[in-house]
Amino acid sequence: MRRYGATELVRGGRIVGTSRTCSDIHRAVRSGGISGFRYITKGSERLDQLAARQYGDGTLWWLLAASSGIGWGPQVPAGTVIFIPTDLGQMLSFTG
Repeated sequence: MRRYGATELVRGGRIVGTSRTCSDIHRAVRSGGISGFRYITKGSERLDQLAARQYGDGTLWWLLAASSGIGWGPQVPAGTVIFIPTDLGQMLSFTG
């Protein structure tokens, strides 16, 4: 289950989406350039909780959102497929 489709929204002639960094991260995940594993959320799990468990820092939830291509927001419905990168060094190379 994906939270958002791949189609970008257009409002008033402007494309609404996430930052270029997030797009670059998601593209790298899809091409196999970032190592990690897939996780399916259960119950009321949030991305900040997953990031805290994986990295020891819940503020890195946005890396999970970017990697998974699910947009912004730490809350996700049960059954959402999350890509969890295992090497933060690979991720941080996209943040400049």
